[in-house]
Amino acid sequence: MLGKDFVYSPSKLIVDKRGYLFVSSDGTSLGLMQIRPDGQFAGFFGANQVPFDWTRLIVKLIATKEQRDQLARIRPPEFSNLFQDSEGFIYTTSLGIRQNQIKRLSAVGVDTLNANGKLTRYGDLFMARENSEELRDAFVAITVNKTGFITALDQTTGKLYQYDKLGNLLFIFGGIGDQDGLFKTAAGVAETSDGTIYVTDKTRNRIERFYPTPFAGLVHKASQLYADGKYEEASGPWQQVLELNGNYDLAYLAIGKSLFRQHKYQEAMRYFKMGGDREGYSDALYEYRKVFIREHFGAIATSIIVFFSALLLLRKAIRHRWFAGWRGRLNQPRKGEGISGSL
Repeated sequence: MLGKDFVYSPSKLIVDKRGYLFVSSDGTSLGLMQIRPDGQFAGFFGANQVPFDWTRLIVKLIATKEQRDQLARIRPPEFSNLFQDSEGFIYTTSLGIRQNQIKRLSAVGVDTLNANGKLTRYGDLFMARENSEELRDAFVAITVNKTGFITALDQTTGKLYQYDKLGNLLFIFGGIGDQDGLFKTAAGVAETSDGTIYVTDKTRNRIERFYPTPFAGLVHKASQLYADGKYEEASGPWQQVLELNGNYDLAYLAIGKSLFRQHKYQEAMRYFKMGGDREGYSDALYEYRKVFIREHFGAIATSIIVFFSALLLLRKAIRHRWFAGWRGRLNQPRKGEGISGSL
């Protein structure tokens, strides 16, 4: 199954409740290695896929055999780290890809964080737009707490990105530098049960410790309710978040969804607009138009009937006036003709 040229180079591992090891081996692009408690290899798990590329497909159709052999060497990206939560889901980070760099694998190896073919861009979205070709995220570590909040470490920027269990970005902190809270070469991250986050910096030989602020605690409370589908209960905490930070987009989106579920579509449109959610705004507008038409159907129907009736009357009046003028011109004497008669 491994092939005669396989080189076993284990770098990271976890152990599940059954005693199975899931190992990330450097140079292996076939996925995580499953190893039984007795040490026997059981197969690969949750492999990344090579992104579809139209250019590669077209070249493959017209390329020579040697060129096709060269294309065949393109391999899926490797996993750089992994973490298992209390429910048994395995979270992974990958290098060398621009989307779905973070995954949550189920017991059968299916990515449930980016389900149904969803493509999600994790990391610094602003820098990704400014340096679309040069910047490459390098997520090298990940940790997940008991409520499902994901904290991933990007070694390129030295920043930590925290997401809720739906993949919504909550916070960005850290960075490159010599001051406290910044890193030279951030290498690992872990979170304790009280929400404290520890990050190792292997160049500076130190460990940084981050505590959640009251604002972070409020966001965590609101986002947990939001991720659990309790949109109405989450509205209160989200309103408090906006009182502290009026630029927190996720709060607008969450309140908009709560209002949408309460059929308050016009108010939901306003919050979706402030949060920059075009899809949510379109959905709310669609529902608002249906409600508006249903509530004002009588007035709308009457207005349409009156409009078309007036249009028909106007058309009839114009035609009548035109025919009357036409008949009048026919009855007028032509130039040079007189009225015959005798004195």
